[in-house]
Amino acid sequence: YHHNSRDIAKSAGYQQLIDNLSPDLKANVTVRNVAWLKMIYYFQNEALDREFLVTLSSSIVWLVFEPRETIKFQNNLHCVGKGVCSRNGHVKTQGCFWGEDFIMECDDLKDKSPAQTLTFCELLCLSRASFFDVLDFFPREATLVRHATVKMAVRRGILAEAEGRLEEQLKAH
Repeated sequence: YHHNSRDIAKSAGYQQLIDNLSPDLKANVTVRNVAWLKMIYYFQNEALDREFLVTLSSSIVWLVFEPRETIKFQNNLHCVGKGVCSRNGHVKTQGCFWGEDFIMECDDLKDKSPAQTLTFCELLCLSRASFFDVLDFFPREATLVRHATVKMAVRRGILAEAEGRLEEQLKAH
């Protein structure tokens, strides 16, 4: 644990160094650190505002977990920075993420499955509240997220309704 948490302390030191850079240099470094956000399907193939990414990066928190620790649903977006974990039978390694449904308001439609660490893990964590606080200042990105939210909610709502009806039919027979 101590060895792995040292990397987090180093990252905090790096953050202080980044804070002292010129705005352009700071933006270049920060955009590289949040490149994983562009892998989320509703941001893929989109030219995201650089300032949006820079602002979001300051809301990301690093968390350290030891092996065999359970990461419960917290309505956050998580990305594996280092280590290996598992969620829903899928192995998650560096750059893998989950919780992209944190954009939806309806908790009933969200995947609340916990993750399990397999090794020491460093996770990047972005809370829903922080995300939407930043999104308020970026209308183009807010529109992308809104469209994705509606699409996701409709898809999951239809699936939930279909599963409910199937259960009712099975009980009736």
